[in-house]
Amino acid sequence: GLEAFCVDGRELRISRFHLVPMKIPAVLPGMSHLELIGGLVYLPTAFYVCMRRFQCLVELMLKDLTFLSANDLRRTLDALHNLQSISLNFPSWHTAEEDVSRDKGIRPTAGQDMSLDQGLQPRAHIKLKSLKVVAEAAWISDVRTIHFLNWMAASGAVSELQNIDLFHCMILNNRIMAAVGRLLRCAQCSGKLQNLHLNFGPDVDVSMCEYYRHLRTPQPLMRSRF
Repeated sequence: GLEAFCVDGRELRISRFHLVPMKIPAVLPGMSHLELIGGLVYLPTAFYVCMRRFQCLVELMLKDLTFLSANDLRRTLDALHNLQSISLNFPSWHTAEEDVSRDKGIRPTAGQDMSLDQGLQPRAHIKLKSLKVVAEAAWISDVRTIHFLNWMAASGAVSELQNIDLFHCMILNNRIMAAVGRLLRCAQCSGKLQNLHLNFGPDVDVSMCEYYRHLRTPQPLMRSRF
C-alpha cells in the first residue's frame, strides 16, 4: 500500500490541516511518511487524539508551516508515538499582526508556553533518531523556539538521537546557543550520536561555552562558522 503522503495547504484560504489525522489514517493505515506544506496549523483538542492513529508513521516533514505556540508543535510531534525522524523546513510562529480571524475557534496563545520554560517539562512519548531544522532568524530568535528546544532536551525526546542537522539553523546568540547546548547534552548521553552539523553566527563566541568546547561524538564533528 501507499506509504508516503503529502498535504499541500498553500492554496487554501482557511487552514484545514487539523482534518488530516481525522481522515487519512482510515484510508492509509500503513503510512510511514507524512509531509505537510504551507499554512497555519490550527490544532483543536481532537487533533492530538486523532494523531495517535498514525501508528506506522516514523518520518514527519513540516515545511513552511506556522504554529501558534511551542506547545502546539510539541503536542503535534509527541502524539506520534513511533516517530523517529522530524524535519522542520522554514517553520514560523504566529504573530498578533497575522490575520487568522477566518479560522473559527482559534484560541489565545498568551501564556501557553510558560510551562515549557519553568521546569514543568512533560515526558516525551517519542524517541527521535534524526532531527533536521532549516530556519530563518525570526524563528531561531523567538522565545517559543527556546521553549520548544528546552522541552526536546528535558523530556527525553532526543535521548537516542543519531543524527542532528542544524547547519541551516544558525546559532545567532547566547540564548539559542544555551538551548541547543542542552539539547546536545541530552542527545550525547546515550552514546548513539553519530552525525552533528552546527552553524555558529559571527556574534557567537563558542569558547565562552564550556559544553561546546568539550563536545565529543563518535564520528568527526562537523561545524561551520560564518
